[in-house]
Amino acid sequence: MPTIYILLTNTRTAFSRLIGWSTGETYTHVAIALDRELRKVYSFARRNPRFLLPAGLVREDVRAGVYARAMDRPSRLYALEISDAAYRRLMDRLVSMLVERRNYRYSVLGVLACFFGIPLRRRKKFFCSQFVGEMLESSGQTNFVKPPALLHPNDFCAFEDLRLIYSGKLAGVTA
Repeated sequence: MPTIYILLTNTRTAFSRLIGWSTGETYTHVAIALDRELRKVYSFARRNPRFLLPAGLVREDVRAGVYARAMDRPSRLYALEISDAAYRRLMDRLVSMLVERRNYRYSVLGVLACFFGIPLRRRKKFFCSQFVGEMLESSGQTNFVKPPALLHPNDFCAFEDLRLIYSGKLAGVTA
């Protein structure tokens, strides 16, 4: 069975601090990875490490950019075994999104709506936890208690299907 990985982090960027302050939660960002070495990591985040916007669907590098400045920050890595069919569905959706990645945008409005408990779905607009939730949901492998548009990064810590394989500083997640 294929395994995918869910990476939770707190990078201490200004936006990350704002999210942490407003939610009181440890983890402020989540990404989905297709390999244990974290070379194929995807999420909705800033396109340029120095600027909050523009942001959208990105392939993240946990050894560079925003992450490189957050190696001493808390992180968690979870593994999820999924069926071959679920993996194909997930990959089909991801590939189709990557082909059009310039058309996808970060949903700042979605983050605000989520904070107020309002599930807001907008065409080709996501925030990180909404994206990861929708990817898992579209694979048919995982059912969430709440809609992906209301998921916070910390919510992934409570999903029974996920197996914790690392908890500690970001610097150690790929060791």
